[in-house]
Amino acid sequence: MSDFASDLQISELRIYTLYMRIPESCQMPDLTALDSLIPGFMNAVTFFNGDELTEREKLYIRVFVRLVNKALIEYEEARKCVMAQLQERQRLFYMLAFVDHMENCLNAARRLFGIIDAAKSEQGALKIDRILRKYAESHFNDVKNIRDCIEHMDEKIQKDKNAGLIMLSVSQDNKGVEISSELIKFDDLAGVLKRFHEVALKWMDAFCSNPGSI
Repeated sequence: MSDFASDLQISELRIYTLYMRIPESCQMPDLTALDSLIPGFMNAVTFFNGDELTEREKLYIRVFVRLVNKALIEYEEARKCVMAQLQERQRLFYMLAFVDHMENCLNAARRLFGIIDAAKSEQGALKIDRILRKYAESHFNDVKNIRDCIEHMDEKIQKDKNAGLIMLSVSQDNKGVEISSELIKFDDLAGVLKRFHEVALKWMDAFCSNPGSI
């Protein structure tokens, strides 16, 4: 490697470590065992009408299932970036991709909370298991706060030049993701996504049978 290339890598490392951390281990739970929701959903909406549901509830289910699938894909892509970065210590290419995927995951998760709230207010046939809902809602503020911080980082920089981490970064203990003063643990985020996946499966059943307590 030439001296110029070596100096470039060192400069890149110094610049980006001001704004993000290089992970020392991967503490993100593996969610690849969760099946894709799309094949089952396509089967449900193709062969069943969801007669017990209101038209608005059918729309909520469509959007919810798509966003759960998106959040899981983005989470796993972010996890792959961390694993790849552990093998590549000189350049931070993978962590820049991690930021993009994790931001997409958190945005989707925030929207999923909104759909659950909207579905509750519909007061139709679509129900939400109380235990699943309570678990997800217990981490609502963590998701909301970090997502809002991402969305309004430009305003935060304008108000405070010492805004701290201005991009999503693996936390110092490698157990979460943080930006500025906001943090969510990977275990908590993975737990929320698993609960959303369970809700999506139950909601898809509403297309295929009498909903009951789903």
